[in-house]
Amino acid sequence: MKKSPAFICAATLILTSVAAHAASGYHLIKTIPIPGDWTWDYIGMDPDHRHVLVSHGPQLEILNADTYRVDGKIVAPDADFSKPETLAAMDVRGGAAAEDIGRGFVPNSRDGSVSIFDLKTMKVLATVKVGANPDGYLYDPATQRGFTFSNRIKGAVALDLRDAKMAGEVALGSKPEAGAADGKGNIFVNLQEKDQVAKIDSRKLMLEDTWSTGPCKEPTSMAIDAANNRLFVGCRGASPMLVVMDTTNGKVITNLPIGMGTDAAAFDAEKRLVFTSNGEGTISVIQEQSPDKFAVIDTVKTEPGARTMALDTRSHKLFLITADRTTAPAVAGQAAPRPRQVPGTFRVLVVGPE
Repeated sequence: MKKSPAFICAATLILTSVAAHAASGYHLIKTIPIPGDWTWDYIGMDPDHRHVLVSHGPQLEILNADTYRVDGKIVAPDADFSKPETLAAMDVRGGAAAEDIGRGFVPNSRDGSVSIFDLKTMKVLATVKVGANPDGYLYDPATQRGFTFSNRIKGAVALDLRDAKMAGEVALGSKPEAGAADGKGNIFVNLQEKDQVAKIDSRKLMLEDTWSTGPCKEPTSMAIDAANNRLFVGCRGASPMLVVMDTTNGKVITNLPIGMGTDAAAFDAEKRLVFTSNGEGTISVIQEQSPDKFAVIDTVKTEPGARTMALDTRSHKLFLITADRTTAPAVAGQAAPRPRQVPGTFRVLVVGPE
């Protein structure tokens, strides 16, 4: 059947409208340089005090989420600024906010400790030893405990933030990655080596179950929709994807394609959006249309290396970390040189729906 020009024009307008509606509107809106030629890991958020918690070598930079100025720093207990050569290695892994009790905490990987600080004054209140190489971390509001995950001990450590003491350990039998808490007494953490998610009882400090993340491989990033019992697991693997799991039984609901090199995920409950930050220099944006129906609606360009991310639930902005890298020329007969950070390029990226 031959279609009239008017019909074709109307159809085009409808398709254009649908495409415009599908896009998230997120884009890179600000780049914030921070002095110091050190590496980084995770980035956290304290929405109540408007602070972004930025890991940066030997210290946590406390960045104002509104003014984009550094309001303070939490320095690792073993940092020695008289020996600059020792500061390049990653130490501070990031920061988490326990807003209901006014505490924050910082895992320090090099000396196996956690620094507990006051969210308002930004002053360190206590430092507690938690074992070798605390890496991933989360706050569990159900128990008011901080949890760290270590690939060295292949387990989790629970920390009583009020009393500044260890509450216990949970053996996982595999290297843990990112985790999430549902606020109901359950913690979930990726076991990257086994392509599994572990479920932990945060009150009893017991490993309750492990679930396969198949078909995804190398589960790395994680976020949660606690209200709808949905867990979002970002997987690297040969075919990068986001797996949606039921937190009550580990059933895989669906999987969706994401960018390469994911290291963090976030869920915006108000906008019903899932984000994964990908080291290739993108953010994958997925719409939760219902608890069982999801769709990729956008791929936002960021910058290469911006693999970790924090969501500000008030402004709906995303904060990421990156720096430029360079690789020296290869030398015959020697191992390939590793990329090195370009001095003066450490920065925080702000991505928003403006």
